Amino acid sequence: MPNFDDATIEKLFGADDAENERSERFKEYFYYNHAYESLVSDLPVRVLVGHKGVGKSALLKRAYLSDIDRDIKCIWIRPDALLSIQTSASADNQFIKLIETWKRGILVQIINNFFGDNASQIAPELNTAKAADLVKLVIKSINTDANTIGTTSDSVVNIYIDDIDRGWSASADAIKNISALLNAIRDIGGLESRIRIRIGLRSDVYFLVRTSDESTDKIERNVIWLRWSNDQVLRVMAKRIATFFHLNTDQMK
Repeated sequence: MPNFDDATIEKLFGADDAENERSERFKEYFYYNHAYESLVSDLPVRVLVGHKGVGKSALLKRAYLSDIDRDIKCIWIRPDALLSIQTSASADNQFIKLIETWKRGILVQIINNFFGDNASQIAPELNTAKAADLVKLVIKSINTDANTIGTTSDSVVNIYIDDIDRGWSASADAIKNISALLNAIRDIGGLESRIRIRIGLRSDVYFLVRTSDESTDKIERNVIWLRWSNDQVLRVMAKRIATFFHLNTDQMK
């Protein structure tokens, strides 16, 4: 019988947040639900919406780890990497320019991830290029990698954005900023379906944005609502206990 101290309880039920959980243990006890299946579907835009603490980050992290395991090109963009984009976007009051700032900012982050310190040498026009040209550069990189590792030319890159609503103030500017971001990822998906963006948002943030900007109705079909029934919560707990004790059980979805 294990000693149920704090360390053992954390090993059994996991960390408070998915980001700080060890990847191998996290993959062992992760519970696959219908929201996860929708998140990883072959669509360019997926917006995962749910209340704080219901597991949005966990689903995004599991999809990201699955991409790594299957050698699918993927990028996890952290909030601090988007700070400069938010700052630039906040300085512009014109909504169309706000959307363009987000589009360019996200695409530049992708390119920087691909090329690292060589990005400015490979693409000297990085800071002035239009979003459509940046998309072409991303696709060129995907195709180059596909030829190198022997995958097909329809290879994709999955972009994960989480915690974008950290420090959410519900101000008019904050609502406008998130609305511009949602429009931006929709535009990127429209330009190139092989650049697939998955983003997590708190439900209160989404509701405010949705009711403040009618243009977000065009992204509603890409929204995945993360909800848990009592039965699913019990199954989550059961799977964590079973994997902790190394019991050979199959998950029932």
